Amino acid sequence: MWNQLKIAFGGTTATRLRALTLKFDSYKMNPQHSMPEHLRVMSAMIRDLRSAGNVLTDEQQILAVLRSLPDATWDHFKLTMTHNEMVKTFNDLKCHLELEAERQDAKRGNQALVVESGQRKTIGSKRKRQDGKARQGQARDNAPKERVKRRRGKKDKYLLQLSEDWTLRS
Repeated sequence: MWNQLKIAFGGTTATRLRALTLKFDSYKMNPQHSMPEHLRVMSAMIRDLRSAGNVLTDEQQILAVLRSLPDATWDHFKLTMTHNEMVKTFNDLKCHLELEAERQDAKRGNQALVVESGQRKTIGSKRKRQDGKARQGQARDNAPKERVKRRRGKKDKYLLQLSEDWTLRS
């Protein structure tokens, strides 16, 4: 009874294993899918093959994923990743593919990465220049202004005290 159920509902046969392998090797990226969707599909196929008893090496996984990419825009990337010794696992390749897909989308203009200035623009600095003249666009009244003494912090008071003590000793 158990053998009949296993054969009828998902027993791993040579035919099923061959079908999964053929599907995995000949799979091409759907143009309507995004890169994360494509990688999810490839990951599911790798998982199905593993559960069927065909464990793929990391190199086989990487080469199959690279082979599944569209030819037109991914040729240079495929060549680079094929000879890149730093990419050793499916997850390493996944990170590189997602970054490259974002870069290509930005290059095509699918994502707005340009920052434009707003309508408000500053006329000038709020402070006056060192020579006391007003900056452009600011009015200056001719009345003399009192000088405001600079507040001294603890460090300044300590240095002032040291200098006074030094002058008293000399």
